[in-house]
Amino acid sequence: TLVVVPGKVQLAKGEAFTMNLTANSLGGGSSSTVREDIRYCHASLFTDFDQDFIFQKDAVQTWGNKPPTNNVYGNYDYVMNITHTITVPDDAPTGESHVRMIYTNAWKGWPANGTAELDKGIVYDIVVEVVEKVDITANAGAGGSVTINGEATGTKRVIKGSSITLNATPASGYRFLNWSNAEGIVSETAEYTFTANSATTLTANFERITYTINVNANPIEGGNVTGGGTYNEGATVTLTATPNSGYNFT
Repeated sequence: TLVVVPGKVQLAKGEAFTMNLTANSLGGGSSSTVREDIRYCHASLFTDFDQDFIFQKDAVQTWGNKPPTNNVYGNYDYVMNITHTITVPDDAPTGESHVRMIYTNAWKGWPANGTAELDKGIVYDIVVEVVEKVDITANAGAGGSVTINGEATGTKRVIKGSSITLNATPASGYRFLNWSNAEGIVSETAEYTFTANSATTLTANFERITYTINVNANPIEGGNVTGGGTYNEGATVTLTATPNSGYNFT
């Protein structure tokens, strides 16, 4: 799961994200007005997951073959739109790493009269924070449903140390009892918030709502009654009164 926070993305080791890089067209122009506009015809992607600021070239290295086919003065068409997926290495240390995209060689050697030899470029750095993640599993026992941070999912991979809120909702005819893990009961409230310091599995426990129906004959010698007992909420109960000889049911 990709987590985006201001100025960076957060990923665990082995996770991947896809970059979509779109270069803006510079609009209309001519050979006489294009001179100092930056027109990129080469793009390279570098990564630094060792956090030593020594960047390694990634798979992306693209040369534009020609200006855009719409004849608008802009970047070479092969560098206008680049899509690439980057995977965090399994041995990457936690902390801030960087992905660097370099656009360069801006129309160097443009043959128009009076155009300077341009060899300029621009660099984009994206901070990728490598974080440790843990799996939080929430199960619903018979009689209800659960969510993790508002999502109806069985297991959610979260950043270690983040706040997690579980919610348990009983089904009709049930009531919530508690949240429990392998060590026992951890909360008796349906909404349970805790810090995810390690992988854990929690279960929401529910129980049937039942009612006890007591029936008696009055007077006792006047007859027999049946149908009393314990019933689930919503069940249909049938009571039967049978009068003895000399008595009427009223």
